[in-house]
Amino acid sequence: MRIEKIGQVVRHFAWGVGKVRLFDTDTRRADVEFSDGKIRTGLSWNHLAGERRAREPMKLETIPEGFLPIPGYEGYYAHRDGRLISTIRWIVLLSPHEDEDGYQFVSLGVTKNFPVHHAVLITFSGPRPDGLQCRHLNGNPRDNSIGNLAWGTSKQNNEDRIRHGRTNRRLTPEQVEAIRTYKVSLNAAVQLFGIGYNRVSAIRAGRTYAEVSI
Repeated sequence: MRIEKIGQVVRHFAWGVGKVRLFDTDTRRADVEFSDGKIRTGLSWNHLAGERRAREPMKLETIPEGFLPIPGYEGYYAHRDGRLISTIRWIVLLSPHEDEDGYQFVSLGVTKNFPVHHAVLITFSGPRPDGLQCRHLNGNPRDNSIGNLAWGTSKQNNEDRIRHGRTNRRLTPEQVEAIRTYKVSLNAAVQLFGIGYNRVSAIRAGRTYAEVSI
């Protein structure tokens, strides 16, 4: 029997924090949507931590291979795949929070709401040139791997948003229904309807477009 547990927060040892989409009570396996926007299916419940532990920092024994110091932020390190760690009190993998469009942020010491993409870029591509912004080349603001990031002009950033359909426009009731009934995947909704990942989640949870009945 499959029971929906949409919204339950869990943590996987490899993919970090996510939300349960479905849980199979017979096999004790779950489908989980992670912060990178990908839905991974059939995960063993034994490999998923509960909500309380999911919100705690993930402690590590040593600094993993591939992490480099973030310039100007002593005690903080970035990886090419977009992960960040802190060594201030103990070695922990940082769990970013997101804005309504899916852009991720962390606290680096006294600096609050520091963009993850910025931390990765200054670590692996050097300081931000005057007047330039960070670009997410594939249009996914949750993909903070260095291969998806580049410094660019405001014009280039706007062109990226248009090319990837990431504009803030009103959805039709038919589009809202497609999103809520999972007729389209998370990534497909972002690309098809030109909205952010968090807007898709808000629609599915009924926090927005509440006037649209299914």
